[in-house]
Amino acid sequence: MDKSISQTIALLARRSQAYLNHMLGEYNITAAEQPFFLEVNHQEGLTQEELTARVCVDKAATTRALKSLEMKGYLVRLKDEKDKRQNRIYPTKKAKQLESAVKSEILCFNTQLTQGIEPQMLDLIYTGLLKMEENIADSAKETGGVMMKNYHSTMADWPVRIWNLYEIPGVFREPARHWMERDISKYNFVYAPRQYTRPDSFAYLYGYGEDKLLYLKENISKVGRRGGEETQMEQVEIDRHQIYEVLTFQELLDARFILLYSSETGQHVLELPYNSSAYHLYNPLLNWILGLKWDFDTSLAEREHPRPQELCQKSMSMYNYSLNAYRLGKEFQSYTYKSKPYHPVGKGLKAQLEEWLSIPMEQGKFEAYRFGYRTECRYLIGAK
Repeated sequence: MDKSISQTIALLARRSQAYLNHMLGEYNITAAEQPFFLEVNHQEGLTQEELTARVCVDKAATTRALKSLEMKGYLVRLKDEKDKRQNRIYPTKKAKQLESAVKSEILCFNTQLTQGIEPQMLDLIYTGLLKMEENIADSAKETGGVMMKNYHSTMADWPVRIWNLYEIPGVFREPARHWMERDISKYNFVYAPRQYTRPDSFAYLYGYGEDKLLYLKENISKVGRRGGEETQMEQVEIDRHQIYEVLTFQELLDARFILLYSSETGQHVLELPYNSSAYHLYNPLLNWILGLKWDFDTSLAEREHPRPQELCQKSMSMYNYSLNAYRLGKEFQSYTYKSKPYHPVGKGLKAQLEEWLSIPMEQGKFEAYRFGYRTECRYLIGAK
């Protein structure tokens, strides 16, 4: 009998949806709603458009799911303080209380789904499915479809959160499994795929938790006259307390998360490049490095000890960046702000402002720099 792969995948999708509907029924959450439920809990304050891009569905599906979750009391929409035309979506207390239970159900489902399948076979299945998705995306591009936009914004350019061991790409899985001692529940993992539109890019995986961090980088080099590829794995293991500085850099779509740490052999730099749209995966890492809860909210921290309003009068942009200083302490009163106008050569070109900000905090010093489209935020741990 002929076997259709597409029919098998469709059948698996339908049965998986039915299974999840049954498992999540006691929480009054459907299979279609659960990815939105998890995203809203993981990153508060997203817009409906941002959720549509992350879950990779059409706008109508997002509207239906969010409306249903709102009616069930799992989320609320609040006006953006800076743009009243925009609504931002937040989980309710009820949703926060059920988050861990829903995650456990998803993990149980993945375990049930892959039961009895050897890791090597799972690698082949996962690789094959990704290739099929790529083929569909390429086909959609050729026919003018809309799928390509979602595909490239999530698979080709954006890092993704890893929820279970078998989502880790095969080349990284064994060293990650050994490092975590087979217990992924204690750690957070993020995988950043190679960006094929950028020749200098590379794939990497990082995981953190229990005061330790793992970084795995795939180095691909050309060998032989025919330009074959050779892959080598770079592995770095760091204790959280070895990190003495964190730098976040962004210039348009170019974003980098840079760690400076010390060891017995000296000082080292670890750079994690990423698409700026995926900042929500790196803020929890920053919070963890600084000894905070992964979902630490700087805006909530400011309510008890507001920032000096005079800084807002000097520079609105630096006032906004200064909110990050609360990751290094509860309040600040003193700061140093400097600015210098830059006059580009050429008729009709407007002057630009170069700005610096330094704020001493209890746990270190926060520094910000801005010029044009370039912004840098520096966290100097323990510095005064």
